Amino acid sequence: MNKLKLTEGLLLVVFYLAIFSACIAITINFRGLYYYFVWHQDLGSKVGLSNHQLITTYQRLLAYLNYPWVQQLDLGLPTSFNAMHHFTEVKALFFKNYLILAASFPVSCWWLKGLWQKRRLFILITPCYYLLSLGVVVLTLMVTNFNKFFVTFHRLLFANDDWLFDPKLDPIINALPASYFLAAFSLFILLVFISLVGIIGIARYQLKHP
Repeated sequence: MNKLKLTEGLLLVVFYLAIFSACIAITINFRGLYYYFVWHQDLGSKVGLSNHQLITTYQRLLAYLNYPWVQQLDLGLPTSFNAMHHFTEVKALFFKNYLILAASFPVSCWWLKGLWQKRRLFILITPCYYLLSLGVVVLTLMVTNFNKFFVTFHRLLFANDDWLFDPKLDPIINALPASYFLAAFSLFILLVFISLVGIIGIARYQLKHP
């Protein structure tokens, strides 16, 4: 019995990793969000580019971060050594997330299929509620003081200060407003919420329809 609980506990962790990594992958590749800010805030003018040129620059950045065969990054803007190092670290994080997704997603699908067939999806309801509660806390902290949240986030992920761009050396930071990052974090949390609520809904449906 204890072995079964341990196995289910590990599978539950894998399942949540699949949800988080999938939501991260969707968020970082949802280009429309940045395009909205480019046009809404005329971000191109803040770095001496047209909005179309800035979007091309953003596409180059995403290509560098997403594709292993793209080893050189040319933003078409002055870029310091520290900024380039930071983008290299972000690229590594992207690939760690993709590896986690690739490893956890098929296992999670296999486990969910088994829970569905055994009519045991109900075991996910309480853990999902706990995560929803944690998400509300994180969202509250983020909205209340996003600057502090943003700094803490980077301190946890990076062992250096290369993410602190100097606008004089790295003008691209002027085209990456805090409001965009707030929207991106909010999108990620929304996707997680939708996933958890969906799982709860399906599990409850199965309970009510034996």
